[in-house]
Amino acid sequence: MDASSSAGRRRRQEPRRTIGLLIDRLYEHGGYHPILWRGIMHAAQEQDVNLIVFAGGPLASADHPEFRRNAIFDLISTDNVDGLVISGGTLSYLTSHDELELFCNRFRHLPTVNIALRLGSAPSVLIDNEGGVREAMAHLIGLHGFKRIAFIRGPEANQEAEQRYRSYAAILEEHSIPLDPNLVAPGDFLTASGAAAVGLLLDERGVEFDAIVAANDNSALGAMGALLSRGIDVPGDIAVVGFDDTAEGRSAVPPLTTVRQPAYELGRRAVETLLTALEGNEVPEQVVLPTELIVRQSCGCTPARALPPPARKKARRARSALSRAQRNRVASQALEAFGEAERQTDNVADRVAQLLDAFTDDVEKGNTTSAFLQLMDETLRRSMESRDSTAPWERVLAVCSEQTLNHYTDPDALSRATRLCLQAWALVGEVSDLSLSRHRVQTEDREETVRHVSQALIGTFDVSALIETMAEELPRAGIRRCWVSLYEEEQQVPAEWSRLMLAYDDGNASQSEGHSGRERIVLGEEGHLFPSSQLVPEGLLPEGERYDLSVISLYFRDKAFGFAVFGVDEADPTMHELLSTQISTALQGAQLVRQAQQEIAERERAEDDLRQRNADLDAFAETVAHDLRAPLGLQVLASSVLESDIWNLPRETVEARLRGITQSGLKMVAIIEALLLLASVGKEEVRGAVPLDMAAIVAEAQSRLR
Repeated sequence: MDASSSAGRRRRQEPRRTIGLLIDRLYEHGGYHPILWRGIMHAAQEQDVNLIVFAGGPLASADHPEFRRNAIFDLISTDNVDGLVISGGTLSYLTSHDELELFCNRFRHLPTVNIALRLGSAPSVLIDNEGGVREAMAHLIGLHGFKRIAFIRGPEANQEAEQRYRSYAAILEEHSIPLDPNLVAPGDFLTASGAAAVGLLLDERGVEFDAIVAANDNSALGAMGALLSRGIDVPGDIAVVGFDDTAEGRSAVPPLTTVRQPAYELGRRAVETLLTALEGNEVPEQVVLPTELIVRQSCGCTPARALPPPARKKARRARSALSRAQRNRVASQALEAFGEAERQTDNVADRVAQLLDAFTDDVEKGNTTSAFLQLMDETLRRSMESRDSTAPWERVLAVCSEQTLNHYTDPDALSRATRLCLQAWALVGEVSDLSLSRHRVQTEDREETVRHVSQALIGTFDVSALIETMAEELPRAGIRRCWVSLYEEEQQVPAEWSRLMLAYDDGNASQSEGHSGRERIVLGEEGHLFPSSQLVPEGLLPEGERYDLSVISLYFRDKAFGFAVFGVDEADPTMHELLSTQISTALQGAQLVRQAQQEIAERERAEDDLRQRNADLDAFAETVAHDLRAPLGLQVLASSVLESDIWNLPRETVEARLRGITQSGLKMVAIIEALLLLASVGKEEVRGAVPLDMAAIVAEAQSRLR
């Protein structure tokens, strides 16, 4: 049975669907990636389908340093997934739309949904890029009165980046503001490009401007850092606006005004669309999700300005209560902070109603212990845990604050409502600070863990010892499940067959002879051979239970060794990436040591052979000296006799002595040829010995005698 039929048999036996996610990495500085895959994972959990995340690299040419990360994409087939979600926006930031389309065509035999970019070959879940930039530009022009607005572009081949730039140009035209090419700087979505854009605008072009709009948060943060390092105040001198709403933007000083794209909901909607297609139902070619301008301080707004104070109206009588109809209207407005999928699946509507009921109950009854603040604290913390952001609930709080403060006119009720709102906003800041502190501690712990694991692995130069070290270090890294496999044929990437070298599950490791925590497996010294498309050999995944896995390539520069499969949970996925890098580096080190050992062994064999040949040469030289002495002596004797008595000796005697000289010469020639042959060993080109024609010499001597 070949590898494909074996893997296919297992897929047919599984009752639960399995979907795959193609993404360029699990973690990215900026936060978009983990929020996206978290939305996908939560949707997969709720829909009871398995999820396999193929964390490759950006689509790029073969000379790109991360090109070999993409070897895992070649493992994708109907043997391991039923359908795919492709994060086209992140995969293709270095390539053109046509190249992404060509890449996606490789999977046309599978139902596919693409995220962020329009594709002709598959349904797409998109965001309103143009609407987001339009809202940001309208805020800068309409509220702040800016007219000289610079723009930092994204990669030219990137569809989303071009949409954002086109919207920038269109809004300028709508407001009769000329588009100045000198205010447009190139970029690539990376932080460094934002800093470089500031240098280009100020130093090379020498232009003046009021604000910068960047195609993403990373570029905006790079620009803001460059401005501040030059002593230029943000936003006092120049305002800055980004696009994404990353954690880094929220924690920046000043906090970054940005366009929030609903990465979490993008992931959820992509899964829902894919599962609808898998059921054989029609799905729209495009689903477009709205963006939202998140106003903070980098544009020049203050928290008070971002949320205007409630309008004071005269009332016929003091209002101290909120009717049920009024509560429903406020709740409806507050729910607009969430996407449709979140409103339907995350019990958001119930939680908003609970918060509003608790708020009005605290205000109208004058509760000494606030149920609202307790519920808000719990809600904010859950939101931070699940999506690494409290932004939607901040918007809910803003709507509730504005609407309720506009309603209450009774002095006592208004005072209590105002106090509750202020306490709630203080709670938002506290939770954000705690989250940042937690992230800081997690980062420090992660760095310490990586250092420890790196030191343990880097000192191991044998694959078997490396596997044992990994089994010992995985619990320290918080990894519950991990399977490490090496390609059977390194020249063929990916190989049809791989060898499972480590199976680790819930604290039980197996290598050589051992067992996983769920089912025994004997690997042997050479590991366990299995079809690569299975990703994990049969019997090792929990039967009947759903699972979330990540698959990451093990590679070093242009060499692919195999792949690692990790169990994915709510923990930080960064460790999967970092551990894969450390394992790859250790494998490269082990391979280099093995090559060095082979070269040393070959050199030692060559030295032994050389010593033996030298000994043979010494013995041969001694033999040559002995063998040459005899014929040479005969030649000397015969020559001396001929020289002294040649005219007195009979002709027959002279000829006999000449024949003796010839035979002795031929014997010496044979000895010399053997010596030259021995000397030529190991040389690629050796000039052959030129034989001495003793017969011709004798004939010439006879001729002269006559």
